[in-house]
Parts: sequence; C-alpha cells; structure tokens
Amino acid sequence: MATDTKHPVDQEDVYAVEDSDRAEVDSQTDVLRAAGIGIHEDDPTEPILTLRMWILGIGFCIVASGLNTLYTLRKPSITISSSVTLLLAYPLGKLWEKTIPSWNVNFGVWKFNLNPGPFNQKEHVLVYIMSNLSIYVRLGADVLTEQQMFYGYKAGWGFQILITLGTFLVGFCLAGFFRSVVVTPKELLWPGVLSTTSLTTTLHNI
Repeated sequence: MATDTKHPVDQEDVYAVEDSDRAEVDSQTDVLRAAGIGIHEDDPTEPILTLRMWILGIGFCIVASGLNTLYTLRKPSITISSSVTLLLAYPLGKLWEKTIPSWNVNFGVWKFNLNPGPFNQKEHVLVYIMSNLSIYVRLGADVLTEQQMFYGYKAGWGFQILITLGTFLVGFCLAGFFRSVVVTPKELLWPGVLSTTSLTTTLHNI
C-alpha cells in the first residue's frame, strides 16, 4: 500500500524568497523615483493640447528634421538629438508663458487660449515626443538618396512622401500590436527614457 509522502517546506527558504521579491520591488521603486516618476500626483486639470504645444512641437519638427536631413549629406555629419530639443523647448515654453497674453481666440468651431497658464511638464513631453519622431525622418531620406546616387533611381515626390509615412506607420502599428507586452507591464523599465523623465521633472519642479 503506497503512502503519500510530503516533503516539508523550509520556512526560511519561503521568507528568503519573499524578502528577495520585496527587495527587488523596492529597488525598482527607488529607480523610478530617482527618475522623477511617481513623485507627484497627476493633475488631470492641466492643459495639454494647447496652441503653445502645437506651435513649439511643429516648429521643432520642421527645424530638427530639416537640419538633420541637410547635415546627413555632409561629412562628417551633424545630428541634432532629441536631448537638444528637450532642453530648448523649456526656455521657449517659459518665454511664451511670460510674454504672450492670455486671450481667448475663436477659430471656427474651435476655441483656444493663447496662454492657458504655466508651461507644464505634459506639454514639454509632448513637444519632445513630436520632435523626437521627426528626427528620424532623415533615415527615410538616406534610403531615397542612396537609391538615386548608387542605383540611378529617381523617385517622384509621391513615392518619397509615401515611403516616409510608410516607415513611420509600420513602426506605430508594431508598437500598438505589442503594447500589452512591452509598454503596459510595470515590471519593464526602459533605461533610455529615465534620463528624459528625470530632466523634465527637475526643470518643472525647481
């Protein structure tokens, strides 16, 4: 007759695992707080999609993508990184905050304020995201330039616009497909983003 035998579980091993998990969570929390994440509670009343954000974001998109594409054709090439736009956007946003009057403007069915208040961190991050995406437009320009210089293929404006949009849209689609895997889980940390969050938190809380 067979008897069930159960191996006793060492309580010290269980506590050691729990302490290890707790230490890992605490370490992750410390890293996030050092990067400026979770320090202040979110204020849902802060204006985000403001005229100031759109003008600064589109302006940096045009300037950064244009200069990067132009400088790609020279040796040695010069690249305007997203960190440069992140730093330049802050004084320009604060200058807008101090100089532009707070007037309400009606534009058809839209109504917006020229100066809705202090230049906040959410506006700053959106300007950074817009300019960061535009910086990589030069990668599409590299493809078009190499096609023309090395293979003699001269594409029209329609093809150039479509291939540039296509490369970005494919990236957006892949990001959307894998959002639940690489974006949503709190356990995943992207070290390249922590410096950005740390800098924006420091600038807007000093």
